Amino acid sequence: MDNPSNTPIVKHLVLLGGGHSHLAVLKHLAMHRVAGLAITLISRDIHTPYSGMLPAYIDGVYSDDEMHIDLRPLAQYAGARLIREEITELDLINKRVICKHRPAIDFDFISLNIGSKPDAMMIPGASQHAIGIKPIDEFLQRLDEAIENAKQSLVKNKPFTLAIVGGGPATVELALSAHNRLHQQLAISKGQDSPIKIKIISGDAVLLKSHNLRVREQVQQELSHANIIVHLSHQVSEFQAQTIICDNGENIQADLIVLATGASLPAWPSQCGLQCGEDGFIAVNQYLQSTSHAFVFAAGDAASIVAQPRPKSGVFAVRQGLPLAQNLIRFATGKKLKAFKPQKHALALIYLGNRRAIASRKNLF
Repeated sequence: MDNPSNTPIVKHLVLLGGGHSHLAVLKHLAMHRVAGLAITLISRDIHTPYSGMLPAYIDGVYSDDEMHIDLRPLAQYAGARLIREEITELDLINKRVICKHRPAIDFDFISLNIGSKPDAMMIPGASQHAIGIKPIDEFLQRLDEAIENAKQSLVKNKPFTLAIVGGGPATVELALSAHNRLHQQLAISKGQDSPIKIKIISGDAVLLKSHNLRVREQVQQELSHANIIVHLSHQVSEFQAQTIICDNGENIQADLIVLATGASLPAWPSQCGLQCGEDGFIAVNQYLQSTSHAFVFAAGDAASIVAQPRPKSGVFAVRQGLPLAQNLIRFATGKKLKAFKPQKHALALIYLGNRRAIASRKNLF
């Protein structure tokens, strides 16, 4: 039976992660205060990047401030305590967040909107010889280091090769934006004779397999024009120093190897006892509520809605923000939760470099 008042039944809500969904949650909680409900936001980063702007940022279109969101004023607006910390474990029996550098934090109910990492990180040698596109701040630091290494290679009249493993939009966007960034920053003319070589390595038979034929053809033209080499049906089995080992027996050399493959979660959500789906993500119902623990909610890249799977995309994460916020308030005040039905298809903007993009949605181009 619904609680007729707004008096909270539980007292402390902890938000783990400063992802797209939780940004909307903080805004909604600021505009709809619940008396007696304490809110704590725990995030590894305080200056959080918006991943959808990354390709254009690499290409020089956006500044650092334009791509990042400062969580401090947003948390203050919502009346939330903000803690910069890494999480190592969730104690679901005693309802405690186990932190890396500070004492555990108690909670009454909790929401997870934590970041993902490329699933190719599980391939042998990946953590030693390749870098993931996420976490974004670490990737950008390594990219800057790679540009300096490229300068040294060019001084010695040696080419510099960037290899990107993946076959989705992030792979294509990174290849084209990095192509522009490297040539501009190193003051090198583009063309077949360029010492900057960019390669895409994908286990799929086609790039952008979830997009329609016209989109794939247009993207292939852009890649060919930029002299970006695409290796299809190359399933990666191992990474070695500056070398990608493929199942077909081919070894691909590169000075920098970047992983832009599908997403995966850290191990601790499943290790703590949360039910996860076959894809490895936290299983949630139509209320964005854990299927195993009613006091746990999850959204964005961290979660998969049972029977309604959707791609790991910022578009879907943003759309989950408002219904997640509303259900967190309803859970706190003892009201019946409202079901969330995600849209089946979303508009994707695939960045092509030079301030251009392709709009792709189902069969539309």
